[in-house]
Amino acid sequence: MRPGELLLGKFRVEERIGAGGMGVVYGGRHVELAQPIAIKFLLAHDAARDVRRFLREARAVAMLDSPHVARVLDAGVTVAQFGAVVPFIVLERLHGCDLETLLKRRGRLPVAEAIDYVLQACRGAAEAHGAGIV
Repeated sequence: MRPGELLLGKFRVEERIGAGGMGVVYGGRHVELAQPIAIKFLLAHDAARDVRRFLREARAVAMLDSPHVARVLDAGVTVAQFGAVVPFIVLERLHGCDLETLLKRRGRLPVAEAIDYVLQACRGAAEAHGAGIV
């Protein structure tokens, strides 16, 4: 997907906001609701297995209801250029920065603040574990 393109006729892709070994994340907007969103696309290596696993992840995360886990709004597959099947997950768009960026900006955090971040991550992980997600 490129900035300006529509996914499913309702999610406008705006800008690339991150990437990793398995996928890429774009910021976007729900056209009808005017809400900011994030769209995670899988860069499949073993297409059939990876697509199943990715969509299973979307279903599992969608079951969670926690302020420490991004909400899943939609998921599915789209067909890219040359007929490649590309799975995606549409998530609520969170604002802020990741811990690595925060540490580069500020350096060592005060202990109480660092503990707060760890506890928030643990709450999200506990929510997932409680739902049977390992």
